[in-house]
Amino acid sequence: MKPVARLLLPVVISFAILPAGLIAEPEAPPTQEERVRARLAERAKEKAEKARAEAPATKEREAGKTDAEPPKAAEPADEDVTALPEMEIRQTRIHDLDLKIRQLNRDIRREQRKVKPTDADAALNNRKSSRIMSIFGGKSAEQRASVAAERVYLMEQERDLLELMKLPMTAAKLRELEGQVDALRTVRRNLDIELR
Repeated sequence: MKPVARLLLPVVISFAILPAGLIAEPEAPPTQEERVRARLAERAKEKAEKARAEAPATKEREAGKTDAEPPKAAEPADEDVTALPEMEIRQTRIHDLDLKIRQLNRDIRREQRKVKPTDADAALNNRKSSRIMSIFGGKSAEQRASVAAERVYLMEQERDLLELMKLPMTAAKLRELEGQVDALRTVRRNLDIELR
Protein backbone atom coordinates (compact mmCIF):
# COMPACT_ATOMS: atom_id res chain seq x y z
CA MET A 1 0.00 0.00 0.00
CA LYS A 2 2.77 2.29 0.58
CA PRO A 3 3.92 2.32 -3.09
CA VAL A 4 0.38 3.14 -4.21
CA ALA A 5 0.18 5.92 -1.60
CA ARG A 6 3.41 7.39 -2.92
CA LEU A 7 2.05 7.44 -6.44
CA LEU A 8 -1.25 8.98 -5.44
CA LEU A 9 0.23 11.59 -3.10
CA PRO A 10 1.23 14.05 -5.90
CA VAL A 11 -2.18 13.68 -7.53
CA VAL A 12 -3.98 14.39 -4.27
CA ILE A 13 -1.80 17.39 -3.56
CA SER A 14 -2.37 18.81 -7.06
CA PHE A 15 -6.15 18.53 -6.61
CA ALA A 16 -5.85 20.26 -3.25
CA ILE A 17 -3.80 23.13 -4.70
CA LEU A 18 -5.73 23.49 -7.97
CA PRO A 19 -8.94 24.95 -6.51
CA ALA A 20 -6.90 27.44 -4.47
CA GLY A 21 -5.20 28.64 -7.66
CA LEU A 22 -8.53 29.03 -9.44
CA ILE A 23 -9.98 31.24 -6.75
CA ALA A 24 -9.61 34.79 -8.02
CA GLU A 25 -8.00 37.32 -5.78
CA PRO A 26 -10.03 40.46 -5.12
CA GLU A 27 -9.22 43.11 -7.76
CA ALA A 28 -7.39 46.22 -6.58
CA PRO A 29 -9.29 49.44 -7.21
CA PRO A 30 -8.10 51.18 -10.41
CA THR A 31 -5.59 53.94 -9.99
CA GLN A 32 -6.25 57.54 -10.98
CA GLU A 33 -4.22 57.12 -14.15
CA GLU A 34 -6.20 54.03 -15.21
CA ARG A 35 -9.50 55.84 -14.60
CA VAL A 36 -8.36 58.81 -16.70
CA ARG A 37 -7.27 56.51 -19.53
CA ALA A 38 -10.63 54.71 -19.41
CA ARG A 39 -12.51 58.03 -19.61
CA LEU A 40 -10.36 59.18 -22.54
CA ALA A 41 -11.01 55.89 -24.35
CA GLU A 42 -14.77 56.29 -23.80
CA ARG A 43 -14.72 59.86 -25.12
CA ALA A 44 -12.72 58.78 -28.18
CA LYS A 45 -15.32 56.07 -28.90
CA GLU A 46 -18.14 58.61 -28.53
CA LYS A 47 -16.45 61.03 -30.94
CA ALA A 48 -15.85 58.23 -33.46
CA GLU A 49 -19.53 57.20 -33.27
CA LYS A 50 -20.63 60.82 -33.69
CA ALA A 51 -18.33 61.22 -36.71
CA ARG A 52 -19.73 58.03 -38.26
CA ALA A 53 -23.28 59.32 -37.76
CA GLU A 54 -22.45 62.66 -39.42
CA ALA A 55 -20.52 61.09 -42.32
CA PRO A 56 -23.61 59.95 -44.29
CA ALA A 57 -25.16 63.41 -43.96
CA THR A 58 -22.07 65.08 -45.44
CA LYS A 59 -21.91 62.55 -48.28
CA GLU A 60 -25.54 63.34 -49.13
CA ARG A 61 -24.80 67.06 -49.17
CA GLU A 62 -21.77 66.53 -51.43
CA ALA A 63 -23.80 64.29 -53.74
CA GLY A 64 -26.28 67.15 -54.19
CA LYS A 65 -23.51 69.43 -55.53
CA THR A 66 -23.08 67.94 -58.98
CA ASP A 67 -22.79 71.29 -60.73
CA ALA A 68 -19.59 72.23 -58.92
CA GLU A 69 -16.35 72.55 -60.87
CA PRO A 70 -14.07 69.53 -60.97
CA PRO A 71 -10.80 69.95 -59.05
CA LYS A 72 -7.99 71.40 -61.11
CA ALA A 73 -4.79 69.47 -61.69
CA ALA A 74 -1.70 70.74 -59.95
CA GLU A 75 0.46 72.97 -62.10
CA PRO A 76 3.87 71.54 -62.99
CA ALA A 77 6.82 72.97 -61.09
CA ASP A 78 9.08 75.48 -62.82
CA GLU A 79 11.90 73.95 -64.80
CA ASP A 80 14.36 76.54 -63.48
CA VAL A 81 16.01 75.16 -60.39
CA THR A 82 18.02 77.48 -58.20
CA ALA A 83 21.09 75.85 -56.70
CA LEU A 84 22.21 77.20 -53.35
CA PRO A 85 25.93 77.78 -52.80
CA GLU A 86 27.74 74.98 -51.00
CA MET A 87 28.49 75.50 -47.32
CA GLU A 88 31.05 73.70 -45.26
CA ILE A 89 29.94 72.87 -41.74
CA ARG A 90 32.33 71.03 -39.45
CA GLN A 91 32.42 70.83 -35.71
CA THR A 92 36.22 70.78 -35.47
CA ARG A 93 36.53 74.07 -37.35
CA ILE A 94 34.30 75.80 -34.82
CA HIS A 95 36.23 74.25 -31.96
CA ASP A 96 39.54 75.49 -33.41
CA LEU A 97 38.10 78.97 -33.84
CA ASP A 98 36.93 78.97 -30.23
CA LEU A 99 40.47 78.18 -29.08
CA LYS A 100 41.88 80.97 -31.27
CA ILE A 101 39.30 83.42 -29.90
CA ARG A 102 40.12 82.43 -26.32
CA GLN A 103 43.86 82.99 -26.95
CA LEU A 104 43.12 86.30 -28.65
CA ASN A 105 41.04 87.42 -25.65
CA ARG A 106 44.01 86.68 -23.37
CA ASP A 107 46.30 88.70 -25.64
CA ILE A 108 43.82 91.59 -25.66
CA ARG A 109 43.69 91.65 -21.85
CA ARG A 110 47.50 91.63 -21.70
CA GLU A 111 47.77 94.47 -24.23
CA GLN A 112 45.13 96.56 -22.49
CA ARG A 113 47.41 96.76 -19.48
CA LYS A 114 50.07 98.34 -21.70
CA VAL A 115 47.74 101.07 -22.99
CA LYS A 116 48.19 103.15 -19.85
CA PRO A 117 51.87 103.57 -18.95
CA THR A 118 52.91 103.10 -15.32
CA ASP A 119 54.29 105.99 -13.28
CA ALA A 120 57.81 104.57 -13.40
CA ASP A 121 57.62 104.12 -17.17
CA ALA A 122 56.29 107.65 -17.63
CA ALA A 123 59.08 109.05 -15.44
CA LEU A 124 61.89 107.15 -17.15
CA ASN A 125 60.55 107.50 -20.71
CA ASN A 126 59.16 110.99 -20.85
CA ARG A 127 59.37 113.02 -24.04
CA LYS A 128 62.53 114.90 -23.11
CA SER A 129 64.56 111.85 -22.16
CA SER A 130 63.29 109.85 -25.14
CA ARG A 131 64.69 112.52 -27.52
CA ILE A 132 68.05 112.26 -25.86
CA MET A 133 67.98 108.45 -25.86
CA SER A 134 66.59 108.19 -29.39
CA ILE A 135 70.04 107.24 -30.65
CA PHE A 136 69.62 104.01 -28.65
CA GLY A 137 66.19 103.37 -30.18
CA GLY A 138 64.08 104.36 -27.18
CA LYS A 139 60.47 105.41 -27.55
CA SER A 140 58.45 107.57 -25.21
CA ALA A 141 55.79 106.06 -22.99
CA GLU A 142 53.08 107.94 -24.93
CA GLN A 143 54.25 106.44 -28.22
CA ARG A 144 54.26 102.92 -26.79
CA ALA A 145 50.80 103.50 -25.27
CA SER A 146 49.42 104.64 -28.64
CA VAL A 147 50.94 101.59 -30.37
CA ALA A 148 49.45 99.32 -27.69
CA ALA A 149 46.02 100.95 -28.18
CA GLU A 150 46.30 100.38 -31.94
CA ARG A 151 47.30 96.75 -31.35
CA VAL A 152 44.28 96.24 -29.04
CA TYR A 153 42.01 97.71 -31.72
CA LEU A 154 43.45 95.38 -34.39
CA MET A 155 43.10 92.33 -32.12
CA GLU A 156 39.47 93.22 -31.38
CA GLN A 157 38.80 93.47 -35.12
CA GLU A 158 40.45 90.09 -35.62
CA ARG A 159 38.31 88.59 -32.84
CA ASP A 160 35.15 89.94 -34.47
CA LEU A 161 36.15 88.34 -37.79
CA LEU A 162 36.86 85.02 -36.07
CA GLU A 163 33.42 85.18 -34.40
CA LEU A 164 31.91 85.80 -37.83
CA MET A 165 33.78 82.80 -39.24
CA LYS A 166 31.98 80.54 -36.76
CA LEU A 167 28.72 81.08 -38.64
CA PRO A 168 27.92 78.77 -41.56
CA MET A 169 28.89 80.37 -44.87
CA THR A 170 30.15 79.59 -48.32
CA ALA A 171 33.74 78.54 -48.90
CA ALA A 172 34.46 81.72 -50.88
CA LYS A 173 33.20 83.94 -48.05
CA LEU A 174 35.25 81.92 -45.56
CA ARG A 175 38.42 82.39 -47.63
CA GLU A 176 37.71 86.11 -47.85
CA LEU A 177 37.40 86.38 -44.07
CA GLU A 178 40.59 84.35 -43.57
CA GLY A 179 42.39 86.78 -45.90
CA GLN A 180 41.14 89.73 -43.83
CA VAL A 181 42.33 88.05 -40.62
CA ASP A 182 45.77 87.46 -42.17
CA ALA A 183 45.93 91.12 -43.25
CA LEU A 184 45.11 92.28 -39.70
CA ARG A 185 47.82 90.00 -38.28
CA THR A 186 50.34 91.41 -40.76
CA VAL A 187 49.51 94.99 -39.76
CA ARG A 188 49.86 94.04 -36.09
CA ARG A 189 53.28 92.46 -36.73
CA ASN A 190 54.39 95.59 -38.59
CA LEU A 191 53.46 97.63 -35.52
CA ASP A 192 55.77 95.47 -33.46
CA ILE A 193 58.59 95.88 -35.98
CA GLU A 194 58.18 99.67 -36.01
CA LEU A 195 58.35 99.77 -32.23
CA ARG A 196 61.81 98.13 -32.15
